[in-house]
Amino acid sequence: MLKPNVFLLYMFLIIASLYSISHSLSLLGFQINTRGIVRCSVTGDPNAPPVSGSVVNLVCANETTNLSGVLTDPTGAFNFTLKFSDTLLYDPSYCVVEANLPAGNCSLSPPNGTLTATVNLVNVFVTSALVTLNYITGPFVQN
Repeated sequence: MLKPNVFLLYMFLIIASLYSISHSLSLLGFQINTRGIVRCSVTGDPNAPPVSGSVVNLVCANETTNLSGVLTDPTGAFNFTLKFSDTLLYDPSYCVVEANLPAGNCSLSPPNGTLTATVNLVNVFVTSALVTLNYITGPFVQN
């Protein structure tokens, strides 16, 4: 006789295989994109000049280990792409994007050295080979 947990797992796999979207879900075909623009303002002013060359990190659940880190381009823009192995730790309700200042053309020095922004889901794009979740950041503010 099968143990109850094994039986439930087996039933879940059967049901999932019958669901049409599950055919596009694979361990290697899942990614998360997060993009945004860092501006030289501690209040999130959308008219402030962009910050180039700022180190931007995606941090989840106050972990000291960042899931991803990039530099902003000359327009202050950045983009993270997380693969499946990184997404295991990704829960947008516990994740923020941190930008280190001062950097590039911005001389602001927040007390803790960073501005923080939340992440917001924009859309989900599903193909036969890939599921992509696209997020954007809110305004960067002093934490």
